[in-house]
Amino acid sequence: MQALNRVQLIGVLPRDPELRYTPNGTAVASYTVLTYRGWKDGDGSLKSSPEYTNVVVWSKLAEICNQLLVAGSKVFIEGRLQTRSWEDQEGVKRYKTEVIADDMVLLGGRAGSGPAMTENEITIRPAECLNRVQVIGNLARDPELRYLPSGTAVTTFVVATNRTWTNSEGVRQESTEFHNVVCWNDVAEHCSKDITKGQKVFLEGRLQNRSWEGEDGVKRYKTEIVASYITASTTKDEVHATDDYTAHQPASQATPSQAQDNPAPAAPAAEAAPAAVQSSETAQAVPAAPASTNDEIPF
Repeated sequence: MQALNRVQLIGVLPRDPELRYTPNGTAVASYTVLTYRGWKDGDGSLKSSPEYTNVVVWSKLAEICNQLLVAGSKVFIEGRLQTRSWEDQEGVKRYKTEVIADDMVLLGGRAGSGPAMTENEITIRPAECLNRVQVIGNLARDPELRYLPSGTAVTTFVVATNRTWTNSEGVRQESTEFHNVVCWNDVAEHCSKDITKGQKVFLEGRLQNRSWEGEDGVKRYKTEIVASYITASTTKDEVHATDDYTAHQPASQATPSQAQDNPAPAAPAAEAAPAAVQSSETAQAVPAAPASTNDEIPF
């Protein structure tokens, strides 16, 4: 099936990139891009919230990023979403959603030789930021509509995108990514009525990370697309058995139907949302994983 998996970010680096090399000598750089989202609350006051997005860059571009980017650099990033997994030292399977960047443009801020900045000194205005995701894929399961106590409609569903490429040995490869999607208000009600499992959709929105504590006391994290625009085709593609969503879904990103271990997403703080929702159900930003976490991931 034809698919699109595109992310565009404009933000700043809260700390320097980390460069490593795989056993076969391929360079890989990882860093975090900080963006802010701005909105007005019920009484017209300006509000903002941060979002931290993990970025991974490979090969020559990784070395360029390591040379040019430092804490405080303002960058444009374009790439695709990818979720990977590994086992930690205790044998627990971990998952992480990242942007695999294939393009980077340095837009300003401190570069290479400038004075060092602490993370608290690094900031950017919401008007300068970009956090955009565009996806074309097929629904892996039917949308699930719920209503918050405030009466706000929220629909969650999963979109599958396929990616094909040829590896260094000339062998054709294919992988499937499953994207958690949440939408609100009129868009939520429209999705719950008009789209079903297998249907191809185009959606646009922004990346959001949130966290909650499960019944076992373990803190869990989830990366999702908050969709602001969705349109569906009139055709359906069958989701292959090997691409079954529940088989791939990590425990740390449990399906929204597991309500006891994955509460409803926080209502978006937006001008159109009721004031009560904005004050008590605003989205939670998730700090980027510590550098030591990346060192545990095998290549």
